[in-house]
Formats: sequence, C-alpha cells, structure tokens
Amino acid sequence: MKLITSLMIAGLLFGTSTYSFANDVKETAKEMGQDTKKAAKKGVNRVEEAGCEMVNGKMECAGKKLKNRASEVKEEVKDMAN
Repeated sequence: MKLITSLMIAGLLFGTSTYSFANDVKETAKEMGQDTKKAAKKGVNRVEEAGCEMVNGKMECAGKKLKNRASEVKEEVKDMAN
C-alpha cells in the first residue's frame, strides 16, 4: 500500500513539474516573440525617421519621432507589467 501511495505521489509531482516546465517554455517563447516584434518595430521606426529627416528635415519629422518614442515607452511599460 505504501509503495502504491508513493508511486501515486511521485506521478503527481512528476506530472506537475512537466506541466510547469511546459508552461515555462511556452511563456518564454511568447516573451521572446514579443521582444522580437518590439525590436523590429523599433528598427522600422528608426528607418522611417531617418528617411523622413533626409527628405523633409528634422523639424518636420520631430512630431512623428516623438510619437514613435512615446509608443515605444508605452510598449516597454506594458512589457514590464507582464
């Protein structure tokens, strides 16, 4: 009886740790995807800003640049909250 109880407890613990590991991997993959998306968006913003400045000058593109930075800060704060 003790052996069966011990095996059941071991099975529960192993199953729980496997489930926890799977969730950790899933959560890590999700975070990496979000970080990659955020970095790509930031890179696109920088390229667009540089192009805008070359064509229109710095002063005309300052508003768009400011808007991009605010959006990036918002995403960073949102990411930290999660």
